Amino acid sequence: MSAKFSPNEIVQRVNQPEVNGVVLETCWDDQTESWSYRVQFNGVVTAVPETSLRGWTRLKTPWEKLRGQEFSGIEHFRDTITYHKVKSPTARVAHAYSSARTIFYPHQFKPLLKFLDGGGDGLLIADDVGLGKTIEAGYILRELDARKNLERVMVLAPARLGTKWKREMAQRFEEPFEIVKGADLISLSNSLERGREVSPFKWIVSYEGSRQKDVQEALDAAQPSLDLLIVDEAHRLRNPETLQHRLGRLLCDLSDHRIFLTATPVQNSLDDLWNLLRLLSEEEFPDFEIFRRQMDANRRVLECQRLLSSHPPAIQDAIDTLRTIGRRDGFGAPVSEGFLTSIVSRMEKGEFDSEELAELQVDISQLNTIGHVVSRTRKSEAMPNCAQRVAHWQPIDFTKPERRIYDSVESLCKARPSQEPTLSWGFQMATLMAYRATASCIPAAIEYFEERLEALSDNSLDAFSDFDFEDSTDDGEGSHGATEIDGWFQYRKELLSQLVNDWTDNDQTDSKFEEFLNALNMIWAEDEVAKRPRRKIVVFSFFRKTLEYLRKSLGRENIEVRMIHGKVSLEDRDRAIEDFLERSDVEVLLTSEVGGEGIDLQKASVVFNYDLPWNPMVVEQRIGRVDRIGQQAERIVIINFVVKESVEERILSRLLSKIGIFETSVGEIDPIIGDQIEKLTREAVSGTLTSEELERKLVSEEKAIANRTVAAKQVKGKAEDLLTTDQSLLDEIAALTGERQVPGEADLLRFLNNFLAVFYPGHLIPEKSLSGVQRFKLSPQLAREIEESSSDLGIDVRSMGRKIASGDLVATLSREAAYRHTNADLIHFNHPLVKFAVGKWADRFGNETFCLSLKESAVLDRGLYAFATRILELDGPIPRNKLHMAIIDCQNDDEWLDQDLTVTVLLELLEGAGSDRPAKSQVQVHDQIELRLNAILDRYKNELDRREKQLTFDRLNQRKAISVRLAEMKLRRATDQVSKMINSGAKEFAIKMGNLKIKKAEEALGAASKMDIENASAGVSGWTDIAVGYLKVGINE
Repeated sequence: MSAKFSPNEIVQRVNQPEVNGVVLETCWDDQTESWSYRVQFNGVVTAVPETSLRGWTRLKTPWEKLRGQEFSGIEHFRDTITYHKVKSPTARVAHAYSSARTIFYPHQFKPLLKFLDGGGDGLLIADDVGLGKTIEAGYILRELDARKNLERVMVLAPARLGTKWKREMAQRFEEPFEIVKGADLISLSNSLERGREVSPFKWIVSYEGSRQKDVQEALDAAQPSLDLLIVDEAHRLRNPETLQHRLGRLLCDLSDHRIFLTATPVQNSLDDLWNLLRLLSEEEFPDFEIFRRQMDANRRVLECQRLLSSHPPAIQDAIDTLRTIGRRDGFGAPVSEGFLTSIVSRMEKGEFDSEELAELQVDISQLNTIGHVVSRTRKSEAMPNCAQRVAHWQPIDFTKPERRIYDSVESLCKARPSQEPTLSWGFQMATLMAYRATASCIPAAIEYFEERLEALSDNSLDAFSDFDFEDSTDDGEGSHGATEIDGWFQYRKELLSQLVNDWTDNDQTDSKFEEFLNALNMIWAEDEVAKRPRRKIVVFSFFRKTLEYLRKSLGRENIEVRMIHGKVSLEDRDRAIEDFLERSDVEVLLTSEVGGEGIDLQKASVVFNYDLPWNPMVVEQRIGRVDRIGQQAERIVIINFVVKESVEERILSRLLSKIGIFETSVGEIDPIIGDQIEKLTREAVSGTLTSEELERKLVSEEKAIANRTVAAKQVKGKAEDLLTTDQSLLDEIAALTGERQVPGEADLLRFLNNFLAVFYPGHLIPEKSLSGVQRFKLSPQLAREIEESSSDLGIDVRSMGRKIASGDLVATLSREAAYRHTNADLIHFNHPLVKFAVGKWADRFGNETFCLSLKESAVLDRGLYAFATRILELDGPIPRNKLHMAIIDCQNDDEWLDQDLTVTVLLELLEGAGSDRPAKSQVQVHDQIELRLNAILDRYKNELDRREKQLTFDRLNQRKAISVRLAEMKLRRATDQVSKMINSGAKEFAIKMGNLKIKKAEEALGAASKMDIENASAGVSGWTDIAVGYLKVGINE
């Protein structure tokens, strides 16, 4: 078999015909019995199999096709636009947006854009509770990983949130994380000190497990580098005197990129915010007095942005505000004169389109000294019609047998025989578990006591197997106290046995369940009267036996329920949640804190606290599972069960109401308040306080909580004036879907099914996959060809080929469906099937010509028009693509270039256009059409090129000024740290790592100082005409 091509012959790739290459060498492969070729494409020599090449064919220009009236129809126009949007994405966050299994909320992409604009070193995400800060961190992780291939990532979070982070990262972003302990960090450090290679890792560590001194000393000695550090509940780091803050300082110093998450960056004063920002970038925020002056300047920068955002923009007032800042005390940060002049000159222009206004807002935000490191979204912005919380306290009046059992257990907890080791952790824990089990559900508690007593002889029962307490840790403390817990039950064996017998001998009336059942029926009766579907109900309990008891009891009432807790597998948990959310007959979800951590239950609007946590933050988190972004109900009903004359009634109901937790989302509550409430509740249970002492403490605590709450609100209100306004970023995010910068689900489905119909007829993706998960088969031939192409398109394409070949494909194009069904394939614009289709079908989308029609347009009057669409390639610090359309009136000189208008017409074409052919009498000479469209396209291109080059020059000048200053401060800090190490006699390895930091800082300073702004790549570097043609509006022929 002879070679199809010869050396020096011009060839084209089958899947990329627009690129020409020259054959350098022919190669015969005896194993595959096929020819391959060494081909030079644009200065790069590549080995290509013969099947992937074709002989050079001259392609017609779109203008030649226009003259020959070679018109395609609307279906091909839609596929053409989709093809080019996939091939050359115009959205900066396309990767994170397309592939995450998340529901799209615009505000959740704001931190990612800010992180990219700010240089990507550090960001404080300060969104309100319930807006999805974990998802926002995941977007940054996904986009950063795609750009830099992260090898060492660490998430620092409270122990109780570890499982949530692991599940969210795996299910939503396909990022495998491992939960590790302090001992693992020590082991990592020891391996590094011994010179061993350390494998890449993505770890979740807890504050509780890593704040100990021995862990910090090991990390400080080894200085392991981290690519990315994510800190959840970062407000825990704001006190510089704590071990947690020192841990944060250490980990931040080890990390190239840092993300902090907290809803309360300011709790008591501006010092809180300053302490967090110092951890993110100590070089930028070295002194509090400088920081305070920066905040004063920020107020006026924000005022300038607000003036520009008004309708119409108050331009002169904004200019005056900027000049005032510069005259008084500067901006609190380096500002290049050229950058400031550029901003003012553009504002003095007076009129600008939406794109120019957005660019102006972005540049002004650079003057805000914390604008690049803080992203803040308020609940009122993301959820303008958020639900009102309506709380009910449901008192439970015990029967006499129930009261005897409750009082007996309370007495057991308060008893203090001299020989009992009352201060041991195990005895205290056993006491609390006995009390809290009884307060939760007496029948479940009796079962718990029976099992504990039966297990004393063989120690066969895990001491904590029935509890999902909100304050669990990952440090193994419970295992140390398990023996002591068994000892407590052994010591109380006789009294507990009497309680079990007392319950068995009586009628076993459960007053709490009766009240619960009445409340359920009352809620659903209201729904029936209002003629609306039954509301979904979530029931929380920390005691697993309570959940099991409720499941059985509700089952006897023919109420369909699902149950999740810490012992339910992730797979069964997901199935239970899906049933609850999707099935109308499953109306109740029973869950614990651990079981419900990280899940979103916005379809429910009623929360039952069957028992009450002692920590108010856990109460807020329970309600937050329902009261979060996506909640559609006008009211969220919260029903709290509390036993009359109990500790819960005397303490929790009073203090939690004082905080206002049941009326509105209170954010991340001051830990001091939570600790005080929990401590007071424990003291009441243990009997260390008399009734009079308890009442005095309660009154005092109520006053303290009220004062702290008022003070926190005042400080928070002042801080809101200092944080940035990011309307320009929100506008950019809105364009993702509003302008369909990334192809929508319907666009992709149409594109893929048209592709499949051409090459693999009889195998299509079901239409229902747009809204749900579908099971379907694709062609075996497709599977083979996808696998064969994997060397060019990547390993994920090969995996998809094998999946198709193995049988049914379970997939959806709906992000929401994929969010609920984590095992289904989410088909997005970067999916292997789409990548393969774009490659194989490339020669169909050359220079295309169309004749289309619209019945009416919001922009164009009745008449005949010509249009041209281009993809422009823009160079700069962040290269990007831009889709642009120009329109002219064929009967007069009118033209449309403004993107706000042309995007509207483009969307009208994609959604409602038809195919047509122009009447010869209505069309000017085609050459004139070509000249006019090219003239205005070139005018736009040249103006865009000039503007982009000038903006890039001004912005790089500003970036250089900041980079040099930060590099100088980093070098000074690194040098000071090494000096301290030497003076304190630190280990040689630590000093060596410190010197490496000095070298790195010196290199960064050198690079910043030598930044070549004059010769930086900027402006329009290339363009492709992708579609030209005629458009009839309102013409019927």
